[in-house]
Amino acid sequence: MTKTTRTKGSWLKGVTYFASGSNHAGEIAGFAALGHAVGITADKLNEAALVATEATNGSVPVFVDSGAFGEVSFGDNGPVVVKPISDAQWKTRLALYSRLADALGSALTVVAPDKVGFADETLGRLSRYRKQVQAIAAKGATTLVPLQGADKVDFWRKAQLALNMTENDGLVPALPCKKNATSIDDVVAFCAATQPRRVHLLGLGAPNKNARRVVEGIRQMSPDTEISLDSCLITASVGKTNGRANHAEEFRGCSRVLTAATKSIDPAMKLATTERKRRAIIQAFVSQAIWSPHPGQPLVRGFSVTMRRAEPLPARTAEEKARSAAWKDQMSQWRAARSTAPTTPQQLTLAL
Repeated sequence: MTKTTRTKGSWLKGVTYFASGSNHAGEIAGFAALGHAVGITADKLNEAALVATEATNGSVPVFVDSGAFGEVSFGDNGPVVVKPISDAQWKTRLALYSRLADALGSALTVVAPDKVGFADETLGRLSRYRKQVQAIAAKGATTLVPLQGADKVDFWRKAQLALNMTENDGLVPALPCKKNATSIDDVVAFCAATQPRRVHLLGLGAPNKNARRVVEGIRQMSPDTEISLDSCLITASVGKTNGRANHAEEFRGCSRVLTAATKSIDPAMKLATTERKRRAIIQAFVSQAIWSPHPGQPLVRGFSVTMRRAEPLPARTAEEKARSAAWKDQMSQWRAARSTAPTTPQQLTLAL
């Protein structure tokens, strides 16, 4: 059985989408084998994952998050520090950046030291680690600066002064978009005011319902700006029975695509964990047709989607039917209780 779903229009062409949070060696190798831009987190990597990242050898873009988001928690009164990042920890993360820059050069994008939700402290960190960031940039790496505070344009100016770097040195503004941290209007307004060469949208993945509006808004107001995104594609692709959120109607209630791909690997093969994860990633996402403006060009610029199953799904069991009915009843009650129009579950544009 074959079902094809394509993203409407070509809004993702020209956009680099990093599958962030791919911190296992097998996940990194799997995405690299597919030609899909890889995203990792500096404080979540072991030596095997670092070696796997180095082994990509510039064949795909690699994005390295600093892990600073885990330093704070957001409550009713704003951000609160719950897991401080020490000077020694920052130096360790920057040393990791430098090591990867040696191997990957211009294929590497790193996130500069920041403190999420704290503008002055972020500027202080940028100034404190200026020399290390400059040295990493000198190896060809691109440096993302997460913009803090209400006035993003002013912060971008101050950040460049703190680092003594500009866009000519590979500096790129990065707007936090996870959980709508920066509104669509504010993203577009920033790009209209600054006309950056490139902008990165932190935590905003291609499947997000707002992604297309943001990308098209930027292109309208700042047409020469390159755009990159990142989100945790793996997290969105695992689940034993919640496929309803990312499958066509006939596939709802099934496992999500990465879980299904992992379960389909024959245990008798006795594969090591890394190889099993690599194969699962390839099997789960191989249907994504990666588009590139030039044959053999490593940058991932967008994709269309094809979802395939070798055989029709088996008849649903009584237990599966009961679970589906219970879920529908729960959703009906939830919608009835809402005073505003119901929000439908986000439908991913990927074949998940």
